[in-house]
Amino acid sequence: MSAQPESRPEVSPQRPAEPSSGFFYGWWVVFAAFFATFGSVTFFNPVLGVFSQLLEDDFGWTRSDVAGALSVGGLAAGVGAPFVGSILDRWGGRWVIVASGVAMAICALILSQMTSLWHLLVFYAIGRAVSVGAMNPAGFIATANWFVRRRSLVTGIVAVGPRVGMALFPVIVAVVIEVAGSWRAGWVTLAIIALSVTVPSLLFMRRRPEDMGLRPDGDPEPTDPDELLAIAPETDFTLREAIHTRAYWLVGVAVGLVMFCGGSVNFHQIPHLVDQGLPRTQAALVVTVFSGVGAFGAFFGGVIAQKFTMRWTMAASLVGMGASILLLMKAATLTAAL
Repeated sequence: MSAQPESRPEVSPQRPAEPSSGFFYGWWVVFAAFFATFGSVTFFNPVLGVFSQLLEDDFGWTRSDVAGALSVGGLAAGVGAPFVGSILDRWGGRWVIVASGVAMAICALILSQMTSLWHLLVFYAIGRAVSVGAMNPAGFIATANWFVRRRSLVTGIVAVGPRVGMALFPVIVAVVIEVAGSWRAGWVTLAIIALSVTVPSLLFMRRRPEDMGLRPDGDPEPTDPDELLAIAPETDFTLREAIHTRAYWLVGVAVGLVMFCGGSVNFHQIPHLVDQGLPRTQAALVVTVFSGVGAFGAFFGGVIAQKFTMRWTMAASLVGMGASILLLMKAATLTAAL
């Protein structure tokens, strides 16, 4: 009687989609991107608002003079955006974030020694162009390569970074200025922060999961032919193709208007509330609460967009933003402002 060969269960070869620890590397990219968007606040409007009155008192400048740096920086960011986008597509966010952090730190150090208005107009504008036009979008774009199914959620997490920064940076800078007795120390502090936030990107940021043998969202490599057919390839556009779509211009105009309105509110909020009769400390508290609530909104906006699509979430946000600005115009008490 011949011996029957021992039967063994068939094992389908699988390619590991995650490190052996089971932790998807994309979350490290999210961690680095969060700090990048957090650090980009160095040259955001609320931070300059802390310096505004001090610069006006020291140099005799007007508020319009100081606000002019915001306008020049915003224009420079808009002009450079297509070039930054091309670099991000080719090289990813890692080195864009690191280079942006170094440039912002240099600009902040130069501003700590400024003596003329042109110093503010030139070097603040450069720093703002880099923060708004390069560092901040690099954080969002870097994570988009790593997540597809969870992209809305991850975008919400990264969007919390600037809100946390806008809640903390004005307070940190104000305390440093108060303790040091000089607004120049505030700029040195911002330079240190700008350099520090590049470290996570230098250590953890990677361009895309395929470069590490992984797949977006940490999904395993499909082996079943039916699974392969079920995966819908993501539609990708070149710049030339994108600018010929209606969605590109609608979203671009909408985002531009949002940045204009939001930036104006961020910079003028404290002076406006003081003009309305609130003490400066209460006006600063409103900005902190405003940014803190915005952090929750950014995160839950990502959760909501995951369920109801980005289009409807964005539309609802714009309606709420417009109504809030109208209410803020008439706010004359702390309760109303909050």
